[in-house]
Amino acid sequence: MKVSHYTEDGDVEVTNSKPETVKRYAGYVSFFLVLAGIVGGILYALSRPEDLDLTNAEGGQSGLSVVVFSNITGFDGSLIIQKSSDIRNASDVTYFLNLQGVEFPTSAVGNISLTFSNLSLPVDVFVVEDVANLEYPHMLPKHFDPFQYTGAIFHDDNDSVLGDVQFSTVDPIADTLFSTLTGSSYGISGTITMMKVTILDENNQLVERTKLLFNGITIDSAPGPFLYLSKDKRYDGSDLEVPIVGGETRQGKPGFFTVTGDFEQILDADIEFDEYENGRWIVW
Repeated sequence: MKVSHYTEDGDVEVTNSKPETVKRYAGYVSFFLVLAGIVGGILYALSRPEDLDLTNAEGGQSGLSVVVFSNITGFDGSLIIQKSSDIRNASDVTYFLNLQGVEFPTSAVGNISLTFSNLSLPVDVFVVEDVANLEYPHMLPKHFDPFQYTGAIFHDDNDSVLGDVQFSTVDPIADTLFSTLTGSSYGISGTITMMKVTILDENNQLVERTKLLFNGITIDSAPGPFLYLSKDKRYDGSDLEVPIVGGETRQGKPGFFTVTGDFEQILDADIEFDEYENGRWIVW
């Protein structure tokens, strides 16, 4: 490389620069280019969507929730009506009869039957026979509608009344929040319905819980992903984590949002719906 210098006399002196200097500069440039490439590759690897180990859920029946709970008059025990619905079609409902803590009178003659009736409306009675020997919860016919009846009586083969119940309805619970998931960058879509349900806990006590109903969930790719519920539509680290049952476990942490399709989940946390009316589901 030629370099021009001006002398004190105003003449131009042309000299050649040292080849070693040029090589040194070129080496520096190459080093920084390689370093930048390595750093860029690392950042891309850390930020790019991972291959997800997805599990597809195909719907089925929901868990049982309580719609009627009444203590029996005449002998010990409680009568409970529970329901289950198709996860993909909430209007497709099946009801179940459950008897808890029942001790039938020893004076009963023959089989004990349970007759549902409505003293206020002209509806047909509905009879469940031999209730002392059924397995519970006992599935009732599709046409059974507990809201048609105001009560029921237990009676034996001699039509002697052994006990009765007046229905106390605990369902439905009005609180429901519906959300649509959108995320075109990662192919995320579907809906989440958050609702309150009453269930029997492990001690057969009535408890209120929050249920999440997931429908049509798709996840093509994501750098997490984990599901959060935010009160203010922003992810700020204080949001409610929702580990997904059956989701992938990574580095010892279970519950990643890697279940697709149609499924439901009961939350352990007690959620106040009013706090989340203006919130948002976040996949992070």
